[in-house]
Amino acid sequence: MKQTDWEKYYASPAPTAFFARAVVRSHLLRMIQKTGINQKSSVAELGGGGSCFAEKIRELFKIRNYTVYDSCEAGLRDFLRKNPGCGAIQTDLIQWKTKEKYDLVFSVGLIEHFPKEKTAALIRKHFEMTKPGGYIILFFPTPTLLYRFTRKIAEAAGLWQFPDERPLKKEELRNTADSCGTFLDGYTIYLNVLSQYAALYRKTQ
Repeated sequence: MKQTDWEKYYASPAPTAFFARAVVRSHLLRMIQKTGINQKSSVAELGGGGSCFAEKIRELFKIRNYTVYDSCEAGLRDFLRKNPGCGAIQTDLIQWKTKEKYDLVFSVGLIEHFPKEKTAALIRKHFEMTKPGGYIILFFPTPTLLYRFTRKIAEAAGLWQFPDERPLKKEELRNTADSCGTFLDGYTIYLNVLSQYAALYRKTQ
């Protein structure tokens, strides 16, 4: 399957991206508030090249230790330009091995760009990179009727930029994540049209 050209996407996001990002950002911030993180906490954003969330998270929660992991060099350059002093690691997360652990590990729009077996590995990677007692947040598209209709329209109009996107049902997430930590909250977001599922976990061990 053809892969998403992330350098092209970061250079020219879809016209609707601003609205969709704002919707997701508001839900993400509310979910992060539930974790109780503060200025002493460490945060990792997986697939965070070109992050449109980092600035607000750092501002609201006074986060100093913020690191993004991504395979796209252009996205990481964009992130560092907007967030000097933060960490940025270019890597293949499937293969990545690290002893670094964080209080919060999250991703938005990452795990759906891989086949099932790699998706499961990426879900587990979130937990592997989290400290015991820390939190994991995952946002990903889910195949509601609204999602399928909107995507079909975008594809027909030649506007769809994510050929490898595979919307997930929440059961696929939970089949892997429930064995790694404790499920705390989860719900579907419809307002951004390309429906997203949001999930919050705590790593208990």
